[in-house]
Amino acid sequence: DAKFLMPKHMGLLTCLQTLKFFNVGEEKGRHIEELGCLENLRGGLEIRNLELVNGTEGAQQANLFGKLNLHELHFKWGRTRDSDSDDENVLEGLQPHPNLQVLVIENYIGDHIPSWVMNLSASFRLTRLCLTDCRRCTEIPALGQLPLLQDLKLLGLQTVRSIGLSFYGIS
Repeated sequence: DAKFLMPKHMGLLTCLQTLKFFNVGEEKGRHIEELGCLENLRGGLEIRNLELVNGTEGAQQANLFGKLNLHELHFKWGRTRDSDSDDENVLEGLQPHPNLQVLVIENYIGDHIPSWVMNLSASFRLTRLCLTDCRRCTEIPALGQLPLLQDLKLLGLQTVRSIGLSFYGIS
């Protein structure tokens, strides 16, 4: 449940290895930077309430790029909110380590998928990608270039009209 309040100051649990989900909260001690000190996280993590994160810098404080043992990430924004949100900057700052295997992005209302997703290269080990209710995205990244991708789900992408050669990185 996205309304569940996480315990305050989870960042103090520096040896924590398993955390299934983190609900970003509004008060100090429950912000996304609490994830920054949890360097030993491994496996999968779902980060909810991303609409409460303040831009690229706020998102970077989670230090997902430094968590090389996180193989599955689920980024989830609240369903009902205004369209003036900062989703693009937040997702830009949530760039994961290239070891990532599974990525799920849900309720994202940015116009574009950030550059780290668009520039996925052979160094990424992505095998599964799900984009759900990304209702303002106008084009799909060049996902056809991901050599290990086995499972692709595209649901609720209301403004994508076609998938062309750019899907394969051909302009």
